[in-house]
Amino acid sequence: MSISLPLLLLTGMALGEANVPAEKAPTHYDNYTAGFKAAQKTGQPLLVILNPGGKSAQKPVTLESVRKSKTCCDWLESYVVVIVDTETDKGGVIHTLFGAKPLPHVSVIDKAQKFQIYTTSKSMQLSDWDRVLKTYRKGVAVSKTANLQEVFCPT
Repeated sequence: MSISLPLLLLTGMALGEANVPAEKAPTHYDNYTAGFKAAQKTGQPLLVILNPGGKSAQKPVTLESVRKSKTCCDWLESYVVVIVDTETDKGGVIHTLFGAKPLPHVSVIDKAQKFQIYTTSKSMQLSDWDRVLKTYRKGVAVSKTANLQEVFCPT
């Protein structure tokens, strides 16, 4: 998918999203622009979770559910995490710019904040989170054969 990440940043700025104070980085952001800037500053990949709003029948992804696994908790340290409520006006704009995928939607953006290196709207179990967080923690794309699918070798 081709998405203009600088466009997302500019859109966030136009929507009036503010900078986050530098004194202490939060565990996650609910403001896409602030998370994007933090990821740029630290050189970490950006983990974006687009959640349905409270009126939706879909269950949102929570960090608490992902942190139930010790390894996931450890891998999360490698990311700047943004959780967007798509029911808000700003969240709706971000959701549209990400292609209005089914919710919840998870995307990992590379450490240079230029490309989505992983994206899914599938329901994820802890084992899925563990594989995704481990695989993309360095913020670089992986080869297609290593893209979280088991490779069948008949020998």
